[in-house]
Amino acid sequence: MKILIADDDPISRRLVEHTVIKSGHSPVLASNGTEAWKILQSNDAPQVAILDWVMPEMDGLEICHAIRSNKDNPYVYIILATACDSKQDLLKGMEAGADSYIAKPFSVQELTAHIRAAVRVLEVQEELASAKKALELKATHDPLTGLPNRLLLGEKLKSNIASARRSGLMLAVMFLDLNKFKTVNDTLGHKAGDELLKKVADRLKRSVRETDTVTRIGGDEFVIILSDIQSRNAAETVAKKILAEISKPFNLNRKNYFISASIGISLYPWDGTDGETLIRTADTAMYTAKQKGENSYHINTDIEKETLLQTALISESLSHALKHNEFVIHYQPKISLISNKVIGVEALLRWKHPILGMLYPNDFMKAAEDTGFIEQLEKNTLENVISQSKLWQEKGLQNLDIAINITPYALISGQVIGFANELIDRHKLNHNLFTMEFNAETIRENLGISKTTFQQLRDIGIRIAIDNVSSYGKKLKWIENLQIDAIKISRNIINSIDADPYPTSTIIATAHGAGFTAIADGVETNMQLEFLRTLHCDEAQGYFIGRPNQASEIEHLLMNSSVDQSSKAA
Repeated sequence: MKILIADDDPISRRLVEHTVIKSGHSPVLASNGTEAWKILQSNDAPQVAILDWVMPEMDGLEICHAIRSNKDNPYVYIILATACDSKQDLLKGMEAGADSYIAKPFSVQELTAHIRAAVRVLEVQEELASAKKALELKATHDPLTGLPNRLLLGEKLKSNIASARRSGLMLAVMFLDLNKFKTVNDTLGHKAGDELLKKVADRLKRSVRETDTVTRIGGDEFVIILSDIQSRNAAETVAKKILAEISKPFNLNRKNYFISASIGISLYPWDGTDGETLIRTADTAMYTAKQKGENSYHINTDIEKETLLQTALISESLSHALKHNEFVIHYQPKISLISNKVIGVEALLRWKHPILGMLYPNDFMKAAEDTGFIEQLEKNTLENVISQSKLWQEKGLQNLDIAINITPYALISGQVIGFANELIDRHKLNHNLFTMEFNAETIRENLGISKTTFQQLRDIGIRIAIDNVSSYGKKLKWIENLQIDAIKISRNIINSIDADPYPTSTIIATAHGAGFTAIADGVETNMQLEFLRTLHCDEAQGYFIGRPNQASEIEHLLMNSSVDQSSKAA
């Protein structure tokens, strides 16, 4: 055990050091109070401190007060050494937080006894802490599988629901019941049944993310919380994965045995906004799954009803959302694969719906067109993005390119371009700080209008990119004669780059042959990023590089990372 010795007298310090070594412990020396306090603040601080009362800079009594006032640090056993041996001094030391008090001069035997007492106290404290931890674990965890039990499930659900409410995302609760478990238990005995439950628990944990929660609530029943998911499809994907894992053979008593499972799923906020309701609904859905047959799952929410309700709710609340600023812009960083510096961001529209949570353009753009709010939504988006660009300019982010997605409506109507030009002029910004991104399929279907629009954009200096490019070879010839600046490779193509690099390399070659910049979208791994470098791709964005986030968070990232300031004139 490490023991701190703090004394400004070198002779006293050497005597104590000798006694500590003789007692089988490691001395850590300090010649004044400030030095001692720094040692006690370190990550590997001694658990016992022998402090001289009178020291320069910071005396033993002050150190006692400082140690005891810092409740976050581990407990330090304090032995206060002093020539002052009056009862009043003794009381002062104890009130300051000393555990024991030794009067100078003291013998080796006296100090050894104090050190042994300190070690015993710390050992008892450690045993009590371990016992407390074991009791807490027993109260909140299943002793067989080590999974959280029903008690902890309730707490986890509360925190996960609160998180889903803040993020605007969904949450899924899965109620899983094993089929044929009783047969295994009756045939092979309870020991084999317990072993099977442990193996099931391991497979369930492997089937979900670290952020998800797997619990055992009794018998052969498990409840799983899938946190912060974006759709019911995500829950269905996990359910299928779990059922596939459970249907694989289990080796028990050197033989393979097969079981199956039934899973019921409830979704927050559709099926309830509290844990008890979500569990009850998932339990009911599980019995429906059993009726479908072995290895089945059932989501309680009726998908058609859910879709109709959501569509109606979106249409009805668009006007309210525009008036109350429910639409937000998230920004995703983009880097140069040559300099490895951030050179721009993509502006991504989101709707923080008070009931449905976070919605994405695919969820509400059609409704915006159908209800006539699309133009206002486009203009609001442009105004927010261009205003944000001005703010970033004023904070020193002079040459940050911002890419803005342009909808088919905006392309065909042609009204948005004039509005954007007016806004950029009003804010006294350079037009070449902005890139307008158009979907490849939309451009192909509207080539005539597209060429006219592109010429207008080039005339005022706004850059042009074709987004979501997934065709290659001869199928991409149509793009070569367009007056654009960049081609953005579809995330689907990038995701398959390790299995088949040909489409990516062909699109990059086409871009470079036409004098365009090649941008990779949806980069999710370091392997993909390095592969793109070998293919001489110019720029990249994706979750591996940086997730979309609100302006303040992205600003913090930009201010604290390398931003390429050389790509454009200020």
